[in-house]
Amino acid sequence: MMKKLPYVSHEDAQLQEYREHPDRALDYLNACIQVAFDENDPELVLTSLALVAKAYGIARVAKASDLKRESLHRMLSRRGNPEWRSIFKVFRALHVHPTLESDSARPSRSALRGASYVSDRSLPPAKRRAPRARIIRSGSKAG
Repeated sequence: MMKKLPYVSHEDAQLQEYREHPDRALDYLNACIQVAFDENDPELVLTSLALVAKAYGIARVAKASDLKRESLHRMLSRRGNPEWRSIFKVFRALHVHPTLESDSARPSRSALRGASYVSDRSLPPAKRRAPRARIIRSGSKAG
């Protein structure tokens, strides 16, 4: 008789991977925030933040962010409606800093001399480029 291999859910495998490789958790969080921004899906940010917080340990994140564990669970659920202040506390507890970067590359100074430059702000809203969000671990350089 053959033994069945132990079953591991995808979420449990992800949690184990992020515990072993915190940089991958950060990459996952960045990717989810980017997709959520592109598709206007704020729930994706909460669920990805919840998964990363579980990998780091909900109780530890709750203690570091001065939030109650139950409140943190509720806040990061799909139906959660957290305040910005609470999200910032969770980011600080995870030691990550959100940054924004522009989609368009900045023109060089020589390209600006003698040329008329149109700012994104002068364009109608439909033609403006949206800024891209990126999360970086504290102490590391954005680049």
